[in-house]
Amino acid sequence: MIVCQPGMVDTTATVDDVPEWPGPSPSEFVEPNFPSGSCGTLTGQKARVTYEAAVEHPAALLEEGRVEEGRDLVDTTDALWALEGVVAWLVVEPQW
Repeated sequence: MIVCQPGMVDTTATVDDVPEWPGPSPSEFVEPNFPSGSCGTLTGQKARVTYEAAVEHPAALLEEGRVEEGRDLVDTTDALWALEGVVAWLVVEPQW
């Protein structure tokens, strides 16, 4: 599964307002992917746990069918997670 951090997001949300990021720290697996921010790949148990959390937080899930309907990263600005004490924008894209 691919996880993207499209960029910084200006929000009034706090870490108490958003779900806790279930995966590893993005600094462990994402790399710059210009112009869309940073992306990385998760596999195995880490991917499963992260995917299950994204299903519960659908704003963060960018599924293939949704892309075909014209949905892209811009449409996921509500994909906010609490991550290491800050609010982060992280989008989960399963790869089947």
